[in-house]
Amino acid sequence: MARSGAPGVMRDRDMTTREKYQSPGIVSIRFAGWAVTLRAGGTEGKHDLAHHALVLGGIRSGKSLLAEQLATASRAPVVYVATAEALDGEMSERIRRHRQRRPEGWGLVEESLDLAGVLARHAGPAPCLLVYFMSLWLSNLLHAGEVEPGIEGFLAALGGYPGPVVIVSNEVGLGTIGMDALTRQFADRLGLLNQQLAAHCDTVVLTVAGLPTYLKGVRPGP
Repeated sequence: MARSGAPGVMRDRDMTTREKYQSPGIVSIRFAGWAVTLRAGGTEGKHDLAHHALVLGGIRSGKSLLAEQLATASRAPVVYVATAEALDGEMSERIRRHRQRRPEGWGLVEESLDLAGVLARHAGPAPCLLVYFMSLWLSNLLHAGEVEPGIEGFLAALGGYPGPVVIVSNEVGLGTIGMDALTRQFADRLGLLNQQLAAHCDTVVLTVAGLPTYLKGVRPGP
């Protein structure tokens, strides 16, 4: 389902950023210790940020907040792509908290399986898509028996998507080894998916205790 109202563009007064125009057509945005460079397009107020970012982290690492800041800094309309399903009260409460934190102008798409279709449907206007998140999506694919077709389709669509994308995923490789076959399969496939996404994305950030560590791409300025 989509939230009522068209996604809006975040205005300067809504953003906790500082901008420095380094040269014609180039904007450098700093926020929360981050630096992101945007290439301005031909229309005032629009920026060609063909930038795909992967934000990794563990539980309560700060990855979702960091991803939301990246999406805001794109200066494009943002569509939040939610893969979670409210199957119990605890998950419903998590979803409610995330909704409360997001700006009202953001769009919302709820899709538990067909992420390739989401990218295809938005390729025309090409808003910034914030995809949250890969571990729940992979779990959905496992239960549906559609892991490889789903991932192959998503990666292909991601490679052709012309707008900015911020993808959030869990880093599960630092924990204990699962005791059952399904848990081990999940951890193995998520680790491989993260590698595939990291190879594609311009920027890869690992978040620990709310602090970003750049593994690939643009790094924070001084």
